[in-house]
Amino acid sequence: MGVLLESMNIQAIALMIVVSVGAGFGAVPEISGSLGPARVHSSGNRITASTGTVERSWLWTGHGLATVSVVDQRTGREWVNGDPAGCDWEEGEGSELPAAELVSLTAERSDDDGFTSEHLRVRADVRYPASGRVVRHETWVYPGSEGMRTQLWMKQEDAAGGTAGGEVGGPGISVVSGRPVMVRAALDVAPVWHARSLQGQKGITLRFEGLDPSRTYHLGFSWWDYGNGGRRQRVVATSIDGEARSLLVKPQVLPGWKEDHRRAESLVVEIPRQVNLDGSTTIIVDRLMGPSAVLCEAWLYGSGRAGRLEIDAGRKRELEGMAPEGCSLLAYLDGGSEQKPAGRKSGKRTDFLPVRAPELRAIGYFNDTQNRHRPDTHLVRDEVVGPGSVDWANILCLENGRGGVALVKESHKCVNQAGVDTGGFEAGAGGVAVTGRGLPESQLAADWRWCWATWMVLYPEASDDLRELALKRFDRTRYPMVPGRDAYLKANTWGSGINQPESMARASEDEVLAEMDSVADLGLDAIQIDDGWQNGRKKDRSREEREWQPRADWYPQGWSRVVERADKLDLDLGVWFAARAPLEDLVSAYDGAGFTTFKLDFASLRDFSSVEQYLAKGRSLVAHSGHKARVNWDVTENAARFGYFWARECGSVWLANRKPMKPESVVPRPWLMLREVWELARYLNPQKFELPVSNFRMVNQKVSDAHLYSDTYAVALGLPGLPVFFQTTRLLEPGQRAEVKEVLKSYRAVRDDLFGSYVFPVGSEPDNASWAGFQWVDPDSGSGYLLVFRERLNEEAEASMPLRFLKAGTRLALDDLLGGTSGRVSLDSNAALPLVIGKPGGVFFGRYRVVDRESRADDRNSAEIPTDAQGNPGSRAAETRAHGGPLAGSNDELEPGTN
Repeated sequence: MGVLLESMNIQAIALMIVVSVGAGFGAVPEISGSLGPARVHSSGNRITASTGTVERSWLWTGHGLATVSVVDQRTGREWVNGDPAGCDWEEGEGSELPAAELVSLTAERSDDDGFTSEHLRVRADVRYPASGRVVRHETWVYPGSEGMRTQLWMKQEDAAGGTAGGEVGGPGISVVSGRPVMVRAALDVAPVWHARSLQGQKGITLRFEGLDPSRTYHLGFSWWDYGNGGRRQRVVATSIDGEARSLLVKPQVLPGWKEDHRRAESLVVEIPRQVNLDGSTTIIVDRLMGPSAVLCEAWLYGSGRAGRLEIDAGRKRELEGMAPEGCSLLAYLDGGSEQKPAGRKSGKRTDFLPVRAPELRAIGYFNDTQNRHRPDTHLVRDEVVGPGSVDWANILCLENGRGGVALVKESHKCVNQAGVDTGGFEAGAGGVAVTGRGLPESQLAADWRWCWATWMVLYPEASDDLRELALKRFDRTRYPMVPGRDAYLKANTWGSGINQPESMARASEDEVLAEMDSVADLGLDAIQIDDGWQNGRKKDRSREEREWQPRADWYPQGWSRVVERADKLDLDLGVWFAARAPLEDLVSAYDGAGFTTFKLDFASLRDFSSVEQYLAKGRSLVAHSGHKARVNWDVTENAARFGYFWARECGSVWLANRKPMKPESVVPRPWLMLREVWELARYLNPQKFELPVSNFRMVNQKVSDAHLYSDTYAVALGLPGLPVFFQTTRLLEPGQRAEVKEVLKSYRAVRDDLFGSYVFPVGSEPDNASWAGFQWVDPDSGSGYLLVFRERLNEEAEASMPLRFLKAGTRLALDDLLGGTSGRVSLDSNAALPLVIGKPGGVFFGRYRVVDRESRADDRNSAEIPTDAQGNPGSRAAETRAHGGPLAGSNDELEPGTN
């Protein structure tokens, strides 16, 4: 029987008593609860949840829960027009659905232990007797939100107690660059594994993954020059970020056959630990002379569990006989065999919407910002797609003339990184399935383990404005921001180093203390001590010295002097750790020195257990600190890390490394930095991303034109998000320092307003010759902010910048926050703001307020943006200085002091 508990106060919530029911189509337990406008209730065999803005209903089918209704309550629009599945998730094998029992149905108030906004948490536990499996379907119903979040949890009744262990499959070798070549004539004198080879005109790159950073490994390989092409090569190992490099094999001429009758040779060399920071290392065979680089085989020796070995039995015995003492053969690659990409498996279905729409839009973001800072590599992929499978996107939008539904996969998948079973979207005649649980059946345990979650977000008009705003609003609800905690300006010690040793040296106590004075003088909030401070970086570390304690030769009194100086200067402290560091060491750093921002680098999420454990570590640290500490994940590499849509409840995402000289792939190019942030702001809240601020005067002029841009421009590139001075700030010259302080003073005065708003890209896509920028939109007021860039190669001093959420003729009061002048201006017939920036490479940073509310956005948008808060600004500036600030306006009424 069911128990009905009606809430007496809409701000309170009714808790549902756990009730069991049997399989079949019988009624579900009665449940009723509310939290503000959010509500959940059941009737018959139907469960309905509403945020007060959107409503979703499920039917108990005897096999699970099936979505039968999705309603946009602002418009009354019913979205379900397909064929409901027998169950939203996939259970069992084949087409026959297994019988199930609804074990319990509950609703309770939750904020996920402080990691998300308050919501109604609705749980339905469903047992499958045939398999002994239990599935928990969990829905987060946020009051007033445009969307809901669903997630599956699973457990196995007959599994051993506790959580299942890891499923690490051993090391593996993959080909990054190089093509397989077969020289059939060589078969007359050599085995097939030497007649085949990898070749590359510029070189060959391999990646070894699944390594243990605490262990020693040896690289083995074979090569020769069958045709005597005069090949001369060397072998280099690098860490995944390219910062650490080690020469493994000095330049040498390969053995040749046709003239010298020398057969292929095999070599074995040790891989230095400094190039294995995250459980991976990159091996590069450099071509120094000859038509191409060549490599026949590659293999790996070490201790531990072997991966899958596809190798001739006789050759395997030969290689095992060459193993260094105490080592075994762990991985093998026949370079000349066709390399089959792993591909992406769709995985088990986790959610289903019986919704069909005439237009599908898929959206995803690329990681590996370290190596994609190039004109031909974008940050976002945004495409209209047809029915079928989309395996690269995190977002799929279903749209028609009356609005849209966006499905978002909350996982670490990126366009160029499949991640751990993150699946995709399957759009068919009956609706859209979300696939990829993340949790393999082999890893089910007696305790609950989670699967990747899904967001369902509705918007009442299929326009860029409302699509992007709805996604950003729900994103902020899921990952809330507290300005006093999450909004900060900080410096990081790593960014000005010319090489790895120099960057690490900036983490010494003397360097940090000197830098703290500079950071405080600039008006920053915090300094983050990057890699190099820890005992683990000492070449002569004794076994007694714990790896993640400050090295005594640099910090003889531990952290005490740094903490004392931070207290004196009113600075917060941040610190770098490799993500593999034990939780106890992270907690010790928080307890002992009060570090508030933790940059956890070099994570390697190769399986579900590592995904689960890394998230648990981040959440445990934040919870231990009482939610004062924040974690910075990153998307700088192509390794499976945390992505853009997952784990941000712990803090923020480090978007990119930008260093002045090398590696060349990370040397900052201002227009590409602008484009990256501009594309980031399309569908994400950039305030949850740490954006680099570089010292442009130090940048390699052979690679970048950054030295031709102002310091105002350099700082402004970070303002849409969390500006991080990725540099040694005391290297700023006096004139630079004065300019930077002026910009930061203006920014800090309005920072809380900026973080309370949503950021949108405006203008043209940056290309080093465009007008582009950002508009901060506050749906609850008539004010906002603008940051506009005239790029260096742009030859037009005047432009019309279309603004968002405003209509033609809207009249604005405009304040130039850098130049100190004010005025009033009207948007033109295209809702565009006429702008003048007098010099290429100039910046305008301003605040606007709608002064004619009758001319704000039309009623069509008011369903999404309240009528009393609809306008969102534009600016019609006048001529500016190089960094911006109206000085005169052709038709503007300049009114100094106007607010």
